[in-house]
Amino acid sequence: MTGRCSTPHRRGTNAVPSTVAVLGMLALTAPRTHAAGIVTHAWMVLDAIDLVTTPELHGLLAAHSDQVRAGAEFPDGGYWTRDLRTPGGDYGEEAHWQRFVDAYATQIRIDPACAPLTDAAGPYAPAIAHLMGAAGHGMGDEVWDWLFEPNGPGFDESYLPSAFNGFVGPGGLEVQLDIVAIARHGRPVGETPPIPDPSKIAAAFASIGRADIDPAAFTVGENFLDAERGIETFWAPRHIDRLERAMPWTSAHVVGAAGGVDFAARAIAGYYETIWGELLGHVSATRVTATAPLDGQDDVPAGGWTGTYAPGSNPGNSGGLTRIAAALSAALPFHSQAGQGSQPSELPVEAFRLRDLESGAARGAPAGISTHRSVQPRSG
Repeated sequence: MTGRCSTPHRRGTNAVPSTVAVLGMLALTAPRTHAAGIVTHAWMVLDAIDLVTTPELHGLLAAHSDQVRAGAEFPDGGYWTRDLRTPGGDYGEEAHWQRFVDAYATQIRIDPACAPLTDAAGPYAPAIAHLMGAAGHGMGDEVWDWLFEPNGPGFDESYLPSAFNGFVGPGGLEVQLDIVAIARHGRPVGETPPIPDPSKIAAAFASIGRADIDPAAFTVGENFLDAERGIETFWAPRHIDRLERAMPWTSAHVVGAAGGVDFAARAIAGYYETIWGELLGHVSATRVTATAPLDGQDDVPAGGWTGTYAPGSNPGNSGGLTRIAAALSAALPFHSQAGQGSQPSELPVEAFRLRDLESGAARGAPAGISTHRSVQPRSG
């Protein structure tokens, strides 16, 4: 199944009521499992463009940055449609993972009508940008979930005023940090641009066994994301001062901390390069794109290297500053093990070896080594 290149995805202009009018409805249906917020996701993937070193790819993404942003928002629309029980709308979780990214890239690569792929003004450049944004969402969630969000409970920081009841709950910092992104960093909050070719995405889902997904649901998801962003924009000036007082560390370090915007942008840029190589039929060597603790980072705790090493900002979680992590430029798609429906989230200790760079001596590997980007599914 392939669609004609650059077929626009039209959205109804009156599909979403005003921000205030939809607030109550959204509170009743708001998805409770997110990671980074959609404004923060857009920030990550857009900042990653300037870190891309391949000239053709950089030019294409810069020319279609609106679609990079749209792709970054796309996966979370599927959480809205899932919770709303929209027919054919349970696409959010699948859209976060490498299996979908590979399938989406394949639909672009195999369609001769979409050539040349390297032309920033080519017929399918917008869809390539959308693909990259969607892929960047998954990478951004992983580093944010595992490295940044645990600092919320770690520093005992939260902000849940009564206005957020039903819309924001414990176990996530997405709305709070979106408010910081809007109020303090001027991140864009305009309507999500339409998908360049929904048929390509539907074909990608079908090719991995998800023929149940209906592209008509994409518009519903996008409209609710627009409403969600409108609510965050409405809240931003009303809550930012109190939020910063309640969350001083997380609000001040959303850009520079491990797992934050700059870290995610570096990880995403390397990931873009790998996907680009795959689109063009090149095999790229996997490389480390970002590490935690950051190179030259000060104030890394000398002790306390124990805790609840789980993702997210659920109450009781900790250890955000004491996690050693490396983001890789490539990921493997999920495949369940024989006779099992899931992949273990931790590798055996013997699968990971540490060596002292100065002496060359082998060191014991720590427990709790996770396979974050190759595991599926997850929630958030």
